[in-house]
Amino acid sequence: MATSENNILELLSSKDGRGKSFVKANLKGRDLSNALLNEADLTEADLGDADMTGANLTDANLTRAQVIGADFTGATLTGACIENWNLSHTTKLERARCQYIYLLKGRKERRPNSGDFNDGEFGKFFQKSFGAIDFIFRGSIDWDAFVRAFRKVKVECGADDLTVQGIEDKGDGTFVIRVKAPEGADKEQLHRELNAAYRAQASLNEQLYCRLLKDKDEVISDLRRYNTDMHGIIRSLIRNQNRDFSWQVEVEELKADEPPSENDLMRKLVKPVKLFLSYSHKDEELCGQMVSHLSSLERQGWVKVWRDRSIEAGEEWEREIDEQLNTADIITLLISSDYIASYHCHDIEMNRALQRHAAGDACVIPIILREVDWRGMPFSKLQALPKDGRPVRAWEDIDKAFTDIAQGIRVVIERLSQG
Repeated sequence: MATSENNILELLSSKDGRGKSFVKANLKGRDLSNALLNEADLTEADLGDADMTGANLTDANLTRAQVIGADFTGATLTGACIENWNLSHTTKLERARCQYIYLLKGRKERRPNSGDFNDGEFGKFFQKSFGAIDFIFRGSIDWDAFVRAFRKVKVECGADDLTVQGIEDKGDGTFVIRVKAPEGADKEQLHRELNAAYRAQASLNEQLYCRLLKDKDEVISDLRRYNTDMHGIIRSLIRNQNRDFSWQVEVEELKADEPPSENDLMRKLVKPVKLFLSYSHKDEELCGQMVSHLSSLERQGWVKVWRDRSIEAGEEWEREIDEQLNTADIITLLISSDYIASYHCHDIEMNRALQRHAAGDACVIPIILREVDWRGMPFSKLQALPKDGRPVRAWEDIDKAFTDIAQGIRVVIERLSQG
């Protein structure tokens, strides 16, 4: 419950708030110089731009308090809890008096761990924290829900520079995840949105986990029903061999009102599907457009696209191409007259790709870029993209052609991910 205006006025007039509650109090820009706030509860209070000079905040609770622009010159903060407080380079802490503080409620995570801060050390302690947001999880954390929520907020807020700086296990089931916010970002808003997205996703995951447990019970029931019939057991195992009850999943953005599907859970977290682009450099422009259209799959974690432009300086290009070609899960052949005429593309990359396809080690997909007579070629029996093998250049809207290709590749990736 927010602090009443009367309590705020009393504090401003008497400057004595020792042991009192000022939860969510709007003290922005107020003069609290030399105020007595020992053991006061300032949880989520807005102290932005407030004059806190000389104030006594010994053992105060500043959890999630807004202190951007606040002046703590000469203030005493020894023993205060500053869990998730929001500060910036405009917060003046350099001359604050503090022997030690706590990063978590309940007098946990003392800093420094032993001893006291020397003069000036307290302010320096926070310099590395500017721009960072701490998310504290107690009891348990749904890692899948957090990563999904993190990616969701990155996309919706356009915060491409939002990164995870570190994850720390505090023991007793408490985890602290430190997130680096982009310069100038509203950290309070990001903290609020990420927490809300996490709670929504965790709820959806819980529903799905319950459904999976029910499915698992049904499989066990099937096995028991057929336990005297070996053929029945085999049929049951075949029917359910592709079910994956692992709760580790590949991370992608999901709508908050839509629980993840079983197909989402089938994708493995370890690594995305590797996709190799075999193409003629004379088709560089079209290849680049295709890579752009596959970026959605890459951003969702479905696939990692590789082409020879990915070779870094100093690497042996031929050996690197061979290694990528021999380890790819999907190999796309970008077909054109120049591709077929190229010795390296046709005789080396295409032949090796088809060998791996025949052995079941990779899936080869011909992509018809430009008009060329490819009927009767070694890859002609494979399903080509775009639809009906119509060349990309023949489409009135090339973007529609590449969208059709991306959708076709998505289907193949889903099939591969399901084993």
